[in-house]
Amino acid sequence: MRYKLVDEEYEDIFVELGAIFISKCCRITVENFLAFIYYDGQLPEHTIAQLNFLAEVVENLIGAYRRWDGSVQKWFRRRRKELGNLSAYQIMRWPGVWKPEDKRARKILQLAKGVNSEAT
Repeated sequence: MRYKLVDEEYEDIFVELGAIFISKCCRITVENFLAFIYYDGQLPEHTIAQLNFLAEVVENLIGAYRRWDGSVQKWFRRRRKELGNLSAYQIMRWPGVWKPEDKRARKILQLAKGVNSEAT
């Protein structure tokens, strides 16, 4: 049985990053994430803000990378000197709760926007 996403806003991040990757970035269980997107489950506001941030980053990357081949997830895992030789994934997995307005998160979004503008 296939389920339809309740909130299609998150379809791109679900397809491009996968539930395990997303749940690790947002520090939630895979089950809670899947309940949220398939059954309109509840998540804390800061987690929804993180999901919206990931959706914006992915939206910016989709124009520059092939879809559904893992390229977008690889972008998150690639270390960058602009991020202190860390990857976006490492920053999101750093101890403590990250917020989209954090300096490093804003830099991640800026880098994603730059990739898309270079591709056009």
